[in-house]
Amino acid sequence: MTGWLIGPAVSLLVLAVFGARVYLITRGQPIRSPKLIRIERFFLAAMLMLCGWPHLPWVDDAFSLGGLALHVLAPVVAIAVVAGLPMILTRTDNGLNERGAA
Repeated sequence: MTGWLIGPAVSLLVLAVFGARVYLITRGQPIRSPKLIRIERFFLAAMLMLCGWPHLPWVDDAFSLGGLALHVLAPVVAIAVVAGLPMILTRTDNGLNERGAA
């Protein structure tokens, strides 16, 4: 029962941190705090573990690589978006941000 509550709670925390970072980036005030990045990575790793753990070979009696891949796909996409979107929002096509700085 608690697993059904922990997964969404971790996802909401990831979305809150990520949403705040993206909001500030769009306002021209990006946060470049190593501590915030570590917190974000921790919650992303927790989300990946929560989704994939029940489907690992030593946990699941009827292991299926396809089942594991299916359950890990959403966290991997979330990690890619969280890692890539801030870089996309702070850069333009010519490698400079809106203010002309590299």
